Amino acid sequence: MTLGAFVQRLVLMGQFPAARSHPWFINSLNHLQGFQTENGTYLFTRSYLPEQSSGYWVTGARLGLEEDRKVRHAIELESTYWMTKLLAMTLTDSEISSL
Repeated sequence: MTLGAFVQRLVLMGQFPAARSHPWFINSLNHLQGFQTENGTYLFTRSYLPEQSSGYWVTGARLGLEEDRKVRHAIELESTYWMTKLLAMTLTDSEISSL
C-alpha cells in the first residue's frame, strides 16, 4: 500500500465496526493523532495525501479545497478533513447525541 493510500484505506475500512476495533486501525489513528497542530487541526505529511492531476473527489484524489494543493494551508485543510471524518467514525451513538 502506498502512503497516499494509507489515509484513504483507513476511511474505507473505518465504515465497518470490526475494522474500527482492530489493533491496526487503532494504532493507525494514534499515529495520525501525532500530526495534530497546536491549533487542534491536523497537518499530515504530503505523502499521506494523494495528488493527481485528475481524479474523482469521492476517492480523495482531487478534493480541491484550495487552488494550490501544495501550500501548507491546503494540506492542513485536507488533513483536518480526513482526520475529522475518521474520528467521527469512532464515536458511539451516545457520544454523538451529547454533541
